[in-house]
Amino acid sequence: MHRRRFVALLAVLALVGAACNAGTDNGPSGGDVKAGGTFRVEIDEFPWEQGYGFDPTVEFVGDDWAVLKQLLVRGLTSYKFLPADEGGSEVITDIAEGLGEYNEDNTSVTYTLKEGVMFGDPVNREVTSADILTAFERLGTAELTAGGYASYYTALVEGMAEFEAGDADTISGIQTPDAQTITFNFVEPVFDWDYRMAMPAAAAIPAEASKCFTGYAEYGNFVVSSGPYQIEGMDEVDFTADCRTVKRSPPSGFSLEDHMYLVRNPLYAPETDDTTARESLPDRFEFTKNTNVTNSYDKMERGEIDYPWATPPAPFIRKYSTTDDLKPYLHSTLDNATWYLTLTLTEAPFDDLFVRKAVAQVLDKSGMLRVQGGPTTGVPAEHVIPPSVLGGDLPPGEYDPYPSEGHAGDVEAALEFMKQSSYETDADGLCTDPACKGLVHVTRETEPFPKLAGVVEDSLEKLGLTFRPTVRAASFYGEAGTPAKPVEVTSGSGWGPDWAEPLTFFEFPALGSSISIANNINIPMIGFTAEIAASLNAQYQAASEADLRSLRIQPPEQPLPSIQEEFDGCRLLPLGDERHQCWVDLDKHMMEDVLGWIPWRWSNDTDIVAKSVTQYAFDTFSGNIAFSHVAVDEAQQL
Repeated sequence: MHRRRFVALLAVLALVGAACNAGTDNGPSGGDVKAGGTFRVEIDEFPWEQGYGFDPTVEFVGDDWAVLKQLLVRGLTSYKFLPADEGGSEVITDIAEGLGEYNEDNTSVTYTLKEGVMFGDPVNREVTSADILTAFERLGTAELTAGGYASYYTALVEGMAEFEAGDADTISGIQTPDAQTITFNFVEPVFDWDYRMAMPAAAAIPAEASKCFTGYAEYGNFVVSSGPYQIEGMDEVDFTADCRTVKRSPPSGFSLEDHMYLVRNPLYAPETDDTTARESLPDRFEFTKNTNVTNSYDKMERGEIDYPWATPPAPFIRKYSTTDDLKPYLHSTLDNATWYLTLTLTEAPFDDLFVRKAVAQVLDKSGMLRVQGGPTTGVPAEHVIPPSVLGGDLPPGEYDPYPSEGHAGDVEAALEFMKQSSYETDADGLCTDPACKGLVHVTRETEPFPKLAGVVEDSLEKLGLTFRPTVRAASFYGEAGTPAKPVEVTSGSGWGPDWAEPLTFFEFPALGSSISIANNINIPMIGFTAEIAASLNAQYQAASEADLRSLRIQPPEQPLPSIQEEFDGCRLLPLGDERHQCWVDLDKHMMEDVLGWIPWRWSNDTDIVAKSVTQYAFDTFSGNIAFSHVAVDEAQQL
């Protein structure tokens, strides 16, 4: 089994009530959708503001992947940018002639690049194997490894760890014998390299640009296109100038604070691409910021924009799901993601497994789903990995270790868990220990997250847990994911697969080795050790910001749950049924023995588009609208 199984996907889609797509076709087009025009987008929070800066080497946010991979950058492999049941989870070739050619024991893989793939302004030359090597050298640059993506490659490619440590000037395990050939040699058998190469971090980057942007999140304003579009104003950038001069003059089409404008890349050659994946129909994309989500949806209804890129407010979902002539513009598609609370294992009272189990048992998931917008937005989650990613295994109702009627929470059963905890409780199980009072809860500042936080706190107060005023974070992982300033509870986390396998539900969000000094995804600190604390403190000491140097991360007072051994046992198995079952078992272990996550929703991506949008599709890779397939009718725009 080379790819993820989706045997029961259609049944799962039926359960979540995916909306019909009448009125706006679900691409690719059949030839009757016109190209041209401007696709106008408003977004409530620019994803590139979340600390990664749109730099593909470090970019962690699926929203950014949608723009990067569909419109701007190309790598050896890619996806069709379609729903999973339409082949969207199957890796395809991109700038490589074919998928990787592995040696007999899967310790080496070779790709041959297509000829005629071009970089746009201001580089204006053919993409070569050296540009893929440049991407890997950036992944191994110490200043950029804080993004986390290096761990997907560093431990596997021969010589990359030495390069990252500064002990080697080149990556010995990567060979580029000519402009069209690149070979990767591994320290152990690797079975999913084609998927890893489809990530934005592995896309081609020209050395002409890379030399100027060696710091964290610096390159985002200047991303050089190898795809169908480029940032407006890149034709005025001059990489031959002094790097300080270059950095002072970003292209006019991209401000990290309020806008991104994309125009066609004049050197893009469609014949080198899979045009069923990148139809590239509009002539221009405009992304602008509007923190007033309701205002964006009002503008969409008036025809002033084509797509509000923000969670639809519940009144709009109700309106578009119940009004016949509006239903065609509501799209609800399974996005393979799990939304969850985090409970930090280093912080009382959640250092006790029974307290964490009590939270899982009492949480009113159905109430949270109502606030989110109802069944159109997904179904209550019962474990970590969505059934769609598990190929239909563990479907809703089959495995729920903390069941309750209607997923509304079972207070009586939850109090029984609390009674087994190490914290002082009344005879009825309510926690009276001071550790249960005045807890810190961080969520996102945008709706519906503050309302969801209210449901969470109402649920947990039934256990005797009380909270300070909820922290509404403008940069969620920046506020919640800082090990030096841990918080007890968060309710703004969602996770989808980085590629089409359960492995990516664990490597970043649940391994101790992935804990980072800032924007840490492993908020529960699963697998945290004294050795990791010492390493993080050393990184703080080396940081340039004075406020980081003053922080200290405390090592755990007792061993914390870790899944490293189980994870390694799964990832070293060849792709197939045994490996798949290993991930199923690890999912159960996470729910019963670790429980840093409290899953509450397997989500649909719910989009509402304007009547001007004549073609819509969903991209299962990024979990977003497929910009590579959209089309607009200028006659319907104001």
